[in-house]
Parts: sequence; C-alpha cells; structure tokens
Amino acid sequence: MIDSTVSTDRPVYLRLLGAAHVEGFAPGELPGRSLELLTYLHLNPAGVAGVQVQHALWPDAYVPSNGHARTLAKQTRSVLGHAPDGRRWFPEATKAGYALHPALTSDWSDFQRLMGPDPSHTPTAALIDAVRLVRGQPLDGITRRPGWWTWRGPFEEAMIAGVLAAASEMYTRAMGAGRLSDARTAATIARSTDPLNETGWRMELRLAMVRADPITYAQTVADLYATVGTAHPLDTETAQLLAHAPAALRAAASHRP
Repeated sequence: MIDSTVSTDRPVYLRLLGAAHVEGFAPGELPGRSLELLTYLHLNPAGVAGVQVQHALWPDAYVPSNGHARTLAKQTRSVLGHAPDGRRWFPEATKAGYALHPALTSDWSDFQRLMGPDPSHTPTAALIDAVRLVRGQPLDGITRRPGWWTWRGPFEEAMIAGVLAAASEMYTRAMGAGRLSDARTAATIARSTDPLNETGWRMELRLAMVRADPITYAQTVADLYATVGTAHPLDTETAQLLAHAPAALRAAASHRP
C-alpha cells in the first residue's frame, strides 16, 4: 500500500561484496540484527514466511509462539522509512511472507545484472564495472556470534564463485589486450575475495612475470605462503607456475627495450 502522506526517506542499498553494511546508515543506527534480516530477505526476493525467517535467524531458539522475527521486522521497518514511491522499504508481511521493496538493491544484485548468465559473453565495459563493485571478501565483518548468519553459506559461496569467474574473465581479456592495469585490478579483486583460493595469487604471479619484475614476484610468493601456509602442498597449477617462473622472468627481461 502506498502512503502518499509520507515524505521520501534516504536511499537504502546493501553492500555485501566486502564489508557488509547498509549504505547510508551509521553503525548502531539500525537494530542489532537488521543487516542480517535485510540481507536474508534480499537474497530470497520471492518472499519468506515468518516461520522460515524464525528458523533461519534463530535456528537454536525456535518456538512457534515467539515473536523475534516480527519484532525485528517492525523495528527495522520503522528505521528504514519509505522509498521514493511512498511505499515502505520493508513492507508489512503478506500471505507470501516478508519481502522487501523491489527497489532495495545491493552491489551483489548489481553485479549479477551487469554480468549476465555467462561471463564469456559479458561486454568488457560491464565486466569491469561489475568487478569494481567488489571491495573484499563477501559478507566480511559480520558477527560470528553463535546462531547468527548460519544460513549464509550457499549465498556466500555463490558470491565468491561469481566474483572469481568475473575476475578471471577480466584478467584473461586484459592480459590478451596488454591492459596490465586492468589485469592487476582483476588479480587484486580475486585475491581479496578469497585469499585462500590460489587463483588470484596465480594472476599476480603471472603479471609479475610478464612485467619481468622479480622483486614483485618474490614478494607475491612470500605473501602467498604467509596466507595459505605450508602445511599442505600448493595447487598443482600454482606449483607448476613457480617452477616455470625463473625461466619466464629471464625471457621477459630479455625482451624489454
């Protein structure tokens, strides 16, 4: 229902690809679990029944009669205010359950819109714009208190996989075109999105090799081991790259003007 008597409040935008927060709201301005509730509903846009919200956010404290979800929804709704069309950013629940205003978007939804279903078919300009939305590990900084954000796993994995696929595609195109600055951006994003995944590290290593930069190469190798540790062997592809590196660095240096 549209309330034509209310004034338009501030925009609401979720940042999920990096430090998770509601853009435009200061820390503590929203109730304690509002970010989790908004993120959960945003990632389930078809609507979520109250009982499902209760199970997701309070998995160890579910009682049919408790009103945790209803209370948090009411508090969050009050703080968020109204969208430009006069409707609330967080409408009252309907028979379909809880759902957010369709104009409440996120960097993840923008990323998906820019990328489309197949990174290999994404226009380069859109690919670069999508990758530049990423500011770190998805859902970084969320609380690890018992029972909080326990539902996030499949969504977090999808974000990481999507970003790594986009960064890899951007890197491949940039390296092929000699756009080393764009390649470095893609490598940095891949590495920051999932530091334990060696994909981004290999991008950085190949870039140093192409640039015939042994200092950056050596520092990257040191940073790689400092991050992933030495308890387990590196990926086969990474190990092969390291073995090939000295010859590649010499060859690249011999072709420098």
